[in-house]
Amino acid sequence: MLRFFIPLLAGVLLANYIHFSPGIVLAVFFTAVLLTVVAYRMPFKNEILAFRYRWFFGASLSLAVLLAGILLSIFNSSLMRSHHFSTYDYAGKSCILRVVESPSERANSVRLMVDVEALKKNNEWLAVRGKALVYLEKDSAALHLMYGDKLLVKAGFSETRAPANPHEFNYKRYLAFNNIHHQSYHRSGDWKLIKRGQGRLLHTLGFNARTYVLDKMAAYGIEGQNYALVSALLLGMRDALDNDMLKEFSSAGAMHVLCVSGLHVGIIFLVLNFAFSFLDKFSKGRYLKALLVIIFIWFYAIITGLAPSVMRASTMFSVITIGKALNRNTSVYNSLCFSAALLIVINPYIVAKLGFWLSYLAVLGIVYLHPKFYKWLTFKNKIADKIWSLACVSLAAQIATSPIAVYFFNQFPNYFLISNLMVVPLATLIVYSGVALVMVSFIPYVSDVVAYLLSLLLSAMRQVVGFIDGLPYATAHPVITQMQMFIVYAVIIGLILYFHKQKVVYLKTVMLTLIAFFFISTVNNIYSKRQHKMVVYSLNRGLGIDFIQGRDAVFVADKAVSQDSSLIGYHIENHRLRSRIRNVTVVTTDELAERDTLIGNLLYVRNQHLYFGNKKITLVSRQTSLKKHSISLEQDLVIFNRLPFTRSHDYLENFSARLHVLPPVLNMFERNTLSNYLNHESLFDMRQNGALILEVGQERKLKQP
Repeated sequence: MLRFFIPLLAGVLLANYIHFSPGIVLAVFFTAVLLTVVAYRMPFKNEILAFRYRWFFGASLSLAVLLAGILLSIFNSSLMRSHHFSTYDYAGKSCILRVVESPSERANSVRLMVDVEALKKNNEWLAVRGKALVYLEKDSAALHLMYGDKLLVKAGFSETRAPANPHEFNYKRYLAFNNIHHQSYHRSGDWKLIKRGQGRLLHTLGFNARTYVLDKMAAYGIEGQNYALVSALLLGMRDALDNDMLKEFSSAGAMHVLCVSGLHVGIIFLVLNFAFSFLDKFSKGRYLKALLVIIFIWFYAIITGLAPSVMRASTMFSVITIGKALNRNTSVYNSLCFSAALLIVINPYIVAKLGFWLSYLAVLGIVYLHPKFYKWLTFKNKIADKIWSLACVSLAAQIATSPIAVYFFNQFPNYFLISNLMVVPLATLIVYSGVALVMVSFIPYVSDVVAYLLSLLLSAMRQVVGFIDGLPYATAHPVITQMQMFIVYAVIIGLILYFHKQKVVYLKTVMLTLIAFFFISTVNNIYSKRQHKMVVYSLNRGLGIDFIQGRDAVFVADKAVSQDSSLIGYHIENHRLRSRIRNVTVVTTDELAERDTLIGNLLYVRNQHLYFGNKKITLVSRQTSLKKHSISLEQDLVIFNRLPFTRSHDYLENFSARLHVLPPVLNMFERNTLSNYLNHESLFDMRQNGALILEVGQERKLKQP
């Protein structure tokens, strides 16, 4: 199975990062298939020739599978399909949308994932297709929408936006891999609910079952953070978890228990195996048992949202169940490859999801490394033996997933062993208790006892995670490049090969790759110490500027921005980590005094002029005093946070900066005013261009003007 899986995966990955012409790929694919058939059917009278060209069949077959992976990826894009709504002139026309996921509440809106099903043109409804992201102004009607509801709206779609800030999460790319390329916003009254409950049968049953489980939890007094936690542990629903709890689980290295995965599916599998064990007594009962177990496992997968980890585990347990029913033993590695290949064929874009890689790497690490670690120590005591086995599982999974997790999250939980030894047993008991509560909810007193035990377990888990998060040095924040991530995996593979085959060549290879790792780290450290730049971030809520010198930074921002940790975490923090910033001094725009001030030993302020290196920067805001402000002097950069309240804007003619920056916070009137008064060639519109990154010279560093 591995020989088919590797070229299939390679083809899908290539298609995601390289543009291919579908026609050329199809032609080469059919050629490769033809060569494969010829190589398979070709009779060799000479055995020497047959042996010499035995590789030809394998090579042509691998090429065909690789090209099949490329074609799967190309034709999986909804933009390649006929009747996609984006191919029509939809501006201002009515369209029908169907909600395909549970609506998600935001601060000022309700977010919907929808299928665009029909578009009105010339008084006729055209059947169209395609997914879109729709935001509705938050009101009581929007909050009561559910999966399967159909809406009538005026089409006003725009393409999803690319990230506007350096190293910001590429949400546009994430949506594209979910076949979503357009979005729209509608105010209250601009849309109408026309039908309810028009979802697919299985998904509707799944959503109803999810609602039923959550209602049962609430009915037995499980509320607040305990309710949010059991929703995540049982059903994978993390929307109700607050940021503080998510941070605690992340820092403690227990985030994986909040994602429904093999642990949860395995528990459900054991429960189902026990519940249907009576069927083993009948001659053909094992086939019915296998069918029922598979049906309920996949129904649970639907309830939990079909995350990659759930689908991987469900596929693997399905293969195991079928193997047992047929009295056949299946290889774990073949099951892994089969499940991964099946998921890729169904949705090639799944390879772009981090959860897919984390899930399979964790299982691969556990399957291969756990038995080897487990042999290191032996315990006669059963409890000690179970603890050691769990520690080996945790260590194996951490080794397999740490490089990719550190690269994407810049975080490593130092107490992951302690965390897993305490949290995993608790999570197991919580899942068992949650399932038990649903099953005995109709039995008085018994259900009350189970609900009480479940509440105790949930509270205990929160206490344990909070305790581990509060330990000194609970989390490290290493920063590595993509190349370093691959180098670390090369080191891990090299060490495995060395201990397996005992050949010095593998150890030498490990040493060389480690040298390459530290060389890259040294180069990056030297660069970070020499950096001298300013970054004006593109933020909708206000102004935010990082003045960076070496590994120190001064953050000048509006008060609302400086106090919004989630905004900083999403738009700014990743760039600071990649720039290896260690110290950040925060100054709000209101605190910029009209006197000589030196901030962070790198930014000089005088009368709201900022002097950074050889650059003179002027901030213009509502509070800017036009009388005191030396606007007639030449500036390198003028940043219009907002325009002052004044009847006339003729003062703008006095600005003669090399660059005038228009942040997203400016309204349309202010933008038009600035466009009328200022030279268009000097305007930098952040709505169109994103963040401004300006490398700064040293000529006038910290000198009083």
